[in-house]
Amino acid sequence: MLDAEDMVETIRPDEKSVMTYVSAYYHAFAGVFKV
Repeated sequence: MLDAEDMVETIRPDEKSVMTYVSAYYHAFAGVFKV
């Protein structure tokens, strides 16, 4: 998993890295909130 600190330490994080990070969280928690 990507480390959030690695992304905030750069001036402009790589767009693909950010989307991978967000996607990983989305897929990890998508089933948690289903009713």
